[in-house]
Formats: sequence, structure tokens, C-alpha cells
Amino acid sequence: MSRIATRLGMSVVLLLATGQAIAQKDGEQLYRSDHALVRYAGIEPSQAEAIARVVDASRKVAVDSYHFNLPQTISVTVDCGPGNKVRLFNDGQDRLSLSIRSPEQLKPPSESGIFHLYGLCHEVGHLAMYRVIQDHHWLSHAGAEGWAHFLGSQMVDGVYDALGESGWCYPYDYRQDGTARLDAQLSEPNPNKVSQAAGLWRELAGLIGSERIAPLFEAWGEAEVDPADPGAALRRALLEIKEDEQVALRTEPIEAPTRFMICVGFNPTGTKGVYVFHDAAAGDTEIGREGQSRVGLPGRMGNPMSEGDWLIRAVIDQHEDADALRE
Repeated sequence: MSRIATRLGMSVVLLLATGQAIAQKDGEQLYRSDHALVRYAGIEPSQAEAIARVVDASRKVAVDSYHFNLPQTISVTVDCGPGNKVRLFNDGQDRLSLSIRSPEQLKPPSESGIFHLYGLCHEVGHLAMYRVIQDHHWLSHAGAEGWAHFLGSQMVDGVYDALGESGWCYPYDYRQDGTARLDAQLSEPNPNKVSQAAGLWRELAGLIGSERIAPLFEAWGEAEVDPADPGAALRRALLEIKEDEQVALRTEPIEAPTRFMICVGFNPTGTKGVYVFHDAAAGDTEIGREGQSRVGLPGRMGNPMSEGDWLIRAVIDQHEDADALRE
């Protein structure tokens, strides 16, 4: 009994130790920071410390900016040895696992070809989602990875703001691995599906506010979502978070003539598109009972819409130097 008690007591001491590497059996070591516990073998203590720093800082972005309820401690297991498959994954709750072949693979992407710092942020992003949406079978692979790509990119920027170039064990300007890389991917002629999904997640955060993302995910996690038609349940939950059904799309300010037309294109395909509602037929108008909306293809005037008018409206601000008393 005394041996067992001593062993348990030592375990408590090891788990509570902060900011130091402690030898473990079979060559395993521990590094503990404020909110990360790194178990590692085959890498240097300074590399384990950098991993802990990044997990700490990325967790802070998710908690402070997005209000996610992440665990007090995120555990990271690092297995480094010849013949290992290079991979990084999460358990959906509080653990990350990293497998590499050599410590040199932790060098910057320009040398190693591997985005380790971004990858840690990416996986913490997955934890933020999966902890509250445990049943996410209705979410596509691109949707899940796109979320982690979006938040992970935001976290990279936040980590740099907090730690600077020395945040990683091999100092470099890793801002290029964050939103700058996502922006570059989205500017390509044909962005991949994960990048496109990341762009959509960013639009959603911009529309409802980053502080409402966590409550929205909690609502989605509790909703009964039909995988064949998830949109209905997801929309209901979204409207409970943001009561205003109108979504404002901001544009760069331009001078508008007295009469103008708004053209909206969604680039639909056979499997994706956007639903836009319309009102009833407009009755007597300048162009007849069809209303003032049209349907057509890009580059063409289009035909009058017989069903009514699209529920899309322009919000127009008066020019700063305009004088309503004289105009």
C-alpha cells in the first residue's frame, strides 16, 4: 500500500509541476505549461516547450475571442522515431497526438515542408467544435476541415501577436501560415473545397460575430439534425442565436445613380447553391405585374420574374456632404 501511495503522490507532483521537463520511464518526458501537458520522447525539451506555448496561446484565442469552453489542460503526446508516419490528430475532447520521424521535422515549413505550428492550431480548432457538436455526421469533410482551417489560421495570427517569431522552437515569421495563407488560397482561380469552406466559416463569423459562434455550435450540438436535409434545423438554431432574419452583406461604398440594378450571382452547380426567398407578385408597377426583379445569367439583362420580387434590398446611405434642403 505504501508503494502505491508513493507512486500516486509522485504522479500528482508530476502533473502539477509547471514549466519544467521531468524524466519518465521508457525515455518519456513531461513538459507542463499553464494549459498544456506535453508527453514526449525523441525530441528536445525546448521543442516540447514550444509545442506547449503554441497550444496555450491558440487555446487563449479560442476562449477569449470565440468564447469556447476548452479544457483547462490540453494534453499533447509526441512520438518521435525512425519509421513513424508523420501525422497529427485529436480525440475530439482534450488530447492531441503528434507522430514524426526526427526532431528536424519540426523545422519551419520552408525546410521541413510541414506546417507544425499551424497544425497544432488547426487541431485545437477541431477540439473547439467537436467538444460541443459531438454528433457531426451531417457535416461534410470539407465543412469540418474548413472550420479548423479558418479558426486555425486565426489562431496562428493570435499566437504570433502573443509570442512573436520566438514562439516556435525555430524562430520564423509564421504569420505567412495564418490568414495570409488562407487569403492566398481563396484568391486562386479554383480554391479547394476546404479553403472554400474556411472562407464560408469566416463569412458566418463576420455576419453573427465571433462571440456568437460557440453558442451557435452548442445549439447545433443539441439540435436534431436530419443528415439528408440539415439546413432546416441549422437555420432554426441560427435564428435563435441571431434573431434578425435579415443578413447584411457589406460592400465598398460607391456612388449610385438615381436608378440602378443589383446583380447577385451565386455560381451554383448541380449540388450547391443558395436559397433566396421572394414575395408575392407585385401587382401594378412600372413594368407590369411581375414586379421589378429579373432572372437571368451573368452578362445578360434577364427576363422579368413572374413570381414577385427577390427579398434582397439595397441599404443606401446619404452622401456625407448631401443637403436634403437643396437637393
